[in-house]
Amino acid sequence: MIEEPDWKKGSIHSAVPVEVRALIGSIVIFQGSIEFELRGCISDLLKIDKDTVLILTSEQSYKQLMSLLSSLMIKELGTQNQLYKEFAFAAGKLDEFEAFRNKVAHSHWSHSLEDMSLQERAARHKSTSKRKQGLKVSVEEIGADQLTLEWRKAFFYLGELFLSLIHISEPTRRYAIS
Repeated sequence: MIEEPDWKKGSIHSAVPVEVRALIGSIVIFQGSIEFELRGCISDLLKIDKDTVLILTSEQSYKQLMSLLSSLMIKELGTQNQLYKEFAFAAGKLDEFEAFRNKVAHSHWSHSLEDMSLQERAARHKSTSKRKQGLKVSVEEIGADQLTLEWRKAFFYLGELFLSLIHISEPTRRYAIS
C-alpha cells in the first residue's frame, strides 16, 4: 500500500520561473474569458437570454463560436460593411491569440536553456510525429515580455470586437473582462 503524504505541506517545484508560469496561466484563463464573451455577443445579436445561448453553445469550441458570431455579423451587416470589416480584423487577431494559447498550453516547458538563472525566460519544447515527416522536435526560448505582449494584444482586440458589435446591437449586459 502506498502511503500518501500530507498534501497541505510543501510547495510546488518547477524548473519554469514563477513569472513565466503565471503568464502561461493568464493566457490560458484569458482564452476562456474570450470564449465566454463571444457567447455574450451571440446572445446580444440573437436577442436571447444568456442561459439559452449557453445551452446552445456550451460544447462549442472557440472556432465554432467565432464562426457562429461571424455568420451572424455577415447576416446583419454583409461583408462589405465597414463595421463588419473591423469586426473581421479583430476576430482574425483573436484567432492568432487562440493559436498562440494552443501553442503555449500544449507544450512542455523548462528553464531557459540559454541561462538557467533567467527568471523572465523559459524554453518551450514541442514534439510532433507526422506520417510523412516523422519525428520533429523543436525548442524555442520565450520571454515573459512576449507572453505579456500576446495577452495585451488579445485584450485590445477583444475590446475592438465589442466596439463593432455595440453599433448594431444593444448590449443586454455589461462585459466583464477578466
